Amino acid sequence: METDKYLDLEALLIKVYNRAEIDGEAYLGNFGTAIKRIDPSFDYRNYQVASLKKLIKSCDDIFHITQETNDRFYFTLKMKLEGVEGKLTKCFKGQGYGFANYNKSKFFVHKSEFINPEDWKNVNPGSIIKFQFDEKNSKNENEIRALNISIAS
Repeated sequence: METDKYLDLEALLIKVYNRAEIDGEAYLGNFGTAIKRIDPSFDYRNYQVASLKKLIKSCDDIFHITQETNDRFYFTLKMKLEGVEGKLTKCFKGQGYGFANYNKSKFFVHKSEFINPEDWKNVNPGSIIKFQFDEKNSKNENEIRALNISIAS
């Protein structure tokens, strides 16, 4: 997934997942409804797959399938559990917070979320950090809170 088309797809799928998930996982039916609300022109066939389910399954770097039967298909966002690397774009050291970007999403970074409290002193705008995230504890949908933060090696 290196082309802009696929980066845009990844950003769209993550946005849709965030709207469709309930209690940490998404049901394919709800996901399909959410994707049409966000992008009515979306067509999974543009990605050389025969169904939305196959598109989700092909994105195994993004999603983890939690239940699959003939009539049920549930999945979680892998990145929430494993963490992502993002670039710190703003850092207000005196106030103890900043912002990081990952894949067209903005994340709220607070010094209390660093695994090693000393790391906060060593980060600056442009630093690459690794973190997990949780939309449910975020103040608004445009700024997701970064959790378990460390400086990327």
